[in-house]
Formats: sequence, C-alpha cells, structure tokens
Amino acid sequence: MGVLGYNAEKHLQVIQDESFDTVFDLYEWLFDNDRVSDAKRASKDREFRKQLLEEYASASKNE
Repeated sequence: MGVLGYNAEKHLQVIQDESFDTVFDLYEWLFDNDRVSDAKRASKDREFRKQLLEEYASASKNE
C-alpha cells in the first residue's frame, strides 16, 4: 500500500466486482424482456455479450 493508501489488488477487485454486477444487471434485463435465447448465447459468446452490454447501456440511459 502506498502513501495515499492505494492498493492495486483492491482496486482490481473493485473493478472486477463492478463488472460482475453489470453482467448480472444485463442478464436480469434480458430475462425481464423475455430474451432468454439472447441470455443463453451471451453466456457463451463474449462478442455477443459485449454487443448486448452496449444495447443495455443505451436502453438504461433512455429510461
């Protein structure tokens, strides 16, 4: 830990936790919108998941 109390390992864990939260929010949004097949595909296809995350972010801004 540095002079300012910065801890790189803790910082990376926070980023990882936020990423998981975002993915969980995405899946909840997909299920709420009856997009189960998209959720299944996203669980296996990273590029498709990235597209859906962009779509989710856009939709969230418009709410």
